[in-house]
Amino acid sequence: MNAIARSLSATVLAALLLCTATLTPMHSTPTSATPACLAPAVDVRPEMVAMLQTMVRQSGLTQTQPLLDAEDDVEFSASSVDLAVIADAHHALAFPYEVLAGVIRAVKPGGQPVFIAYRAEDPQVPIKALHKINEAQIKRETAAKELVWDCTVGTLPCHYLVVF
Repeated sequence: MNAIARSLSATVLAALLLCTATLTPMHSTPTSATPACLAPAVDVRPEMVAMLQTMVRQSGLTQTQPLLDAEDDVEFSASSVDLAVIADAHHALAFPYEVLAGVIRAVKPGGQPVFIAYRAEDPQVPIKALHKINEAQIKRETAAKELVWDCTVGTLPCHYLVVF
């Protein structure tokens, strides 16, 4: 299990800030040793981007940048992100394979895509079955893009955290 997977928890995940060379909690005070960081928050639905903008404005998390993106590509430059977190979305996209290809293209060499997904097999997870997926399905869908599974963190209450 890699360092990223070992350090993630539900609380830490909610406060992550994606940086060029480090992971820094968003609520921490930047220092001269902290690189300039930006955490794009991408969605394909305008209403979700509007909700993200409101949350960012209310929280004061100026490092978070809500972005409306195309439904068939994440439109990030090649090798531009260290860590791509795909949360509860990939299986529900209109163009999941195209979006995944864009995510993989955007991840820097040595970077990682991480999937967070509601556990399909757990009837206690309080969300519609349509929004759930099991770990095997995530692995099948990503195998077509030649991602190599690293580990799965199963300690979150309702989710898998699948690291490639």
